[in-house]
Amino acid sequence: MQVGGLGGVSTHYYGLMGPNARTTDNFRLTYNGQTFTYRIGNPTTNGGYACNGILQQYRDQPGSITTRHVVRLTDVLDGTSNTLLLGERSVHLPSGINDYRSWTRGNNGGSGATKNIAYPINSTNYNGSNNFNDISMGSNHTQGCNFARADGTVVFLRQSMDLLILQMSATYKDGELVSINN
Repeated sequence: MQVGGLGGVSTHYYGLMGPNARTTDNFRLTYNGQTFTYRIGNPTTNGGYACNGILQQYRDQPGSITTRHVVRLTDVLDGTSNTLLLGERSVHLPSGINDYRSWTRGNNGGSGATKNIAYPINSTNYNGSNNFNDISMGSNHTQGCNFARADGTVVFLRQSMDLLILQMSATYKDGELVSINN
């Protein structure tokens, strides 16, 4: 694949940074009568980045809410079979739209290999500006796409799946037990 005129390696499976509501920091989701508060890192040129998924955007420099933050398997309090780790993004896009980036490129205004869960499956493409971190998971499979759970199993999730369930499944430490079988 050509990336910026140079050969590069892209991926069709992205790590999940967690839920994002494309709002300011400290947005809330309510599931089964319990409200959970989520932090969002400062928006970059690619949009904000969630901080509640297993594969968060990692930063070395001080001042970020993800500075030197690493999630270990023992940190997954929601259970590895209830927590999504990776999501598929392999859709045919209209001519002129490119939302694939080289994961070997590193961190340039965002992460090339991780995504927030902000929109339903197969619903949102890159707008060419500030939503790169928030494009939806999706595929050319009929009505959904594949995800990998933290326990290593793979599940096909339908695009009709409730967005709240998808978002809660992308968190790892709140203790909510969300069933991601559909």
